[in-house]
Amino acid sequence: MEIDQNFQAHTSNSMEPDQIEGVLAVVVEVVAEVAVSSATKQDKFPGAGQEYQEGKHRGKVLDDAFEDIGGFSVQKINGSLYKEIWLNYGHIASSQVLTDSYYYTQVAVVSELMNFIADMNHCPLEEVSSELIDCWEKKIKVAEKLEFSIGWLRERLEDIKKNFAEEKKIQDTLMEQVTKREIAIEAEQQLVLAKERLSALEAKISSLLKEKESFLSKCGGPLLLFNCSTNLSRLQLEF
Repeated sequence: MEIDQNFQAHTSNSMEPDQIEGVLAVVVEVVAEVAVSSATKQDKFPGAGQEYQEGKHRGKVLDDAFEDIGGFSVQKINGSLYKEIWLNYGHIASSQVLTDSYYYTQVAVVSELMNFIADMNHCPLEEVSSELIDCWEKKIKVAEKLEFSIGWLRERLEDIKKNFAEEKKIQDTLMEQVTKREIAIEAEQQLVLAKERLSALEAKISSLLKEKESFLSKCGGPLLLFNCSTNLSRLQLEF
């Protein structure tokens, strides 16, 4: 144990009494935390690590695809995962509804549950869907009707539901903002085109104003009914 090794290393180097007391205090604190954690888990899951039905079903399933874990027959493919569940929460099966005479049915149901638990265990949140959650919900409800010990699994599913709903909310908000950004980009592009059209119109207007100014400078002034020089020439010719 690492704590024992550290303690031996420190005590072998001629430690002062106050240093030894400090190390002992740390050891006591760590051991106390482990004891409290174990006691708390044992209180919540009293069947954790305990033999199933005191081992009376051990060896009943003679199939190479199964192995015995804590007195219960489990498919080898899910053996390591089941062992972890057993040590932390206890066995999944119970004899509350399916009595001991239905042990093989218990094994079959647990095998089916373990397949979906394994899928659930390896499924990343981004691949979770409403349909998948509904499927998990139905399987857990079957186990609950059989009064199997899957309270821990129900808690986990509820956590997944909350996380899924939160992730979906974030995703929906993200998509909404992306849509608004696309609309804004489209509006910005239209604004650029409008500015270009406005610039072209202003250039055209400026050109027309200059043309008008030039025209007025040549033809502006009082409106004469006739050209005087031309009329005088006609009068001279008539006389």
